[in-house]
Amino acid sequence: LIVYYSLTENTKAVAEEIQKQVDGEILRIETVEPYPEVYDEVLDIVRDQREADELPEITKQEIDLSEYDQIFLGTPIWFGEPALPVDKWINENDLSNKSIYPFFTSGSSSINESMSHYGDLLDQSTLGEGLGITSSDRSNTSKLVKDWLAEIAN
Repeated sequence: LIVYYSLTENTKAVAEEIQKQVDGEILRIETVEPYPEVYDEVLDIVRDQREADELPEITKQEIDLSEYDQIFLGTPIWFGEPALPVDKWINENDLSNKSIYPFFTSGSSSINESMSHYGDLLDQSTLGEGLGITSSDRSNTSKLVKDWLAEIAN
């Protein structure tokens, strides 16, 4: 299962590449109230949500997670951490005993802080190696995904 949130379609492109290479089901996380399209406005809202320890409401989707042992989990990195809609999805779903393989998109951020965040949030799951794709990597997405999938398969 490939689960992702994408504001600007960058994470969606990576999710679709993973789907193409593993032939999995895909699920897009969507917020009930969309974030603005202007990035600086998004940052203001996210800053406020984080300070208030508040997660955005997401659209309910019917999916039987018991059918999946492995979940690829995609998110943009906002302020060094995964996007809040993905945290909300994690909180609303039982991911215990699942293998979670996170993938991240960003302008230039490292995935280290986000992986640490997921290590805490997904403590009942097996957290696999993450993949980070920055703006400068975007043209190599297919190869980066292929190499990552080969690495985590071992």
